[in-house]
Amino acid sequence: MKRLIILLAAVSVTAISAVVSAQTYDTNYISFKKEFVIGEVNVDGSEITVAAGVVFDPSSQTNGAYNRVYVVNKTTSNAKRGLYSVDLDAETHSDRLALAGDGTNDQDSPNGIALDTNGDVYVSYGGIPSVWKVADPLGTAAETKVLGYYGGSGDDDPGGVLMIPTGFGGGYVSGMVTVIVDAGLNYNQQEALVIAKTSVSDTNPDTHVLWDDVVAYRAVPSPVDGKIYVVRAPLVYRAPLNGELRAYILQVDTSGNEKRMFLNIDPDQIVQLDDTIDINPADGSLWLNIQDVKGADTDRRNIFRVDVVNAVATNSDLIAEVQLVVEDTGYNIGKNGMTFSPDGSVLAMASPNSQDQLVLYTTSTSAPYAIFDKAFYTTDTNQSTLATSGAAVFDPTSTSNGVYNRVYVL
Repeated sequence: MKRLIILLAAVSVTAISAVVSAQTYDTNYISFKKEFVIGEVNVDGSEITVAAGVVFDPSSQTNGAYNRVYVVNKTTSNAKRGLYSVDLDAETHSDRLALAGDGTNDQDSPNGIALDTNGDVYVSYGGIPSVWKVADPLGTAAETKVLGYYGGSGDDDPGGVLMIPTGFGGGYVSGMVTVIVDAGLNYNQQEALVIAKTSVSDTNPDTHVLWDDVVAYRAVPSPVDGKIYVVRAPLVYRAPLNGELRAYILQVDTSGNEKRMFLNIDPDQIVQLDDTIDINPADGSLWLNIQDVKGADTDRRNIFRVDVVNAVATNSDLIAEVQLVVEDTGYNIGKNGMTFSPDGSVLAMASPNSQDQLVLYTTSTSAPYAIFDKAFYTTDTNQSTLATSGAAVFDPTSTSNGVYNRVYVL
C-alpha cells in the first residue's frame, strides 16, 4: 500500500532583526518588547539597585497579559535590601514589601525567588544559609524562616529556590515542595538538589536530597515532561560524543536518576553559563544565558533555546537541538534573573547593573519545522487504484477555507 502523508509546515527563514544596542534575535522564537530602569545608585533609599531574582505573579493580569513581577534586591545597603513588586505596565516598583533584615537575622544576601500556588513568596539567602517565606506579600507580608541548616551542620547555603510546578509528577505536589539548589552540602564539596515541604519550619525540616554532584550548577524543574534540568556553572559540562567533544546538560528524573543530554551545536558557542536558566512552560524548552567567551568582548551575553522535550536517544544518552535566539543581549543577567510568564508568552530578565533594568521579550512557540497532520492510502493491496511513484505537488489554485486541498501525483 502507498500512502500520501501530509505535514503542516510552519516554514520560515530564520529572521534575525536588530533591536536595542547591538542586540539581534531570532523572530521565530522571540521579539524584543521593552526595557525600563527599576533602580539607580545614589538615589532614594527605597530604590531597587541589585536585582537578585525575578518571578511573575500569576494572579495579576491586564487584558490577559501578566503585568506584575516580584524582584528581590541583594544590595549591601540595609535601607534597600528586600522584596519588591514591579508593575510592568506602569513601569514602577513598590516600596519595600518585606525582608528588610541583614546578617543579624539571616537576611544578608538574597539570591533567588519563587512563588507557591497560594501566591506566597520564597526567597533564598546564600550568606547565612536560609530560605524565608513571605505570606500575602502585598498585604500583611508575614515573614517566616522555613529553612536554615537543612542538610545538617555545616555550609548549606542555597544557590536558589524553585517551586515544583503543576504536572511535575513523581509523587510531588505542585506548590507544596521546594527545590533548593544547594551550594556546598556539609562541607563535602557536593552541590545538592534538596526537596523540602513548604510547610517545614527551620527547627523541624523535612527534606530529601534528590541528586548531587561535585560541581556548582543551576537547575530547573519542568512542568512539561516532569524532569529537572541541570546545567553546570560557570563552565558547562563537556564530553566526547561519537568522537567529537560536545557540551551537555543533565536530565534528572524524580527518582534522582540522571541522563546526559548533548547539545547539537558547536561546543565553543556554549562554554560558560552566565548564572541563569529557565523552562518555557508553553513548550518545555530550556533557555540558557551564555557568556560569549570567544570574541574580544567577553561581556557579550547570548541566549540559547534547547529543545529538551524532543531530544533524541543516542545509545544511553540524549541529543537535543539548540537555537541561538538572542545574540549580544547587552545585559548582565543576575544569578536567578531570567523567568517566563506562567503562559510562556513573555520572558523577563533582571539586569543587576548600576542602573538595574527589567527587560521584557515576547516569545513564540510556533515551530519552524514540519508538524504531522494526517496520512491516507492512495492505493490498495491489489494496486487497483491510484499508485504513486512518490512525486507530488500542490495545486496553488485549489483551496478550502484558505487551506490548499489538492495535489497532483505521479
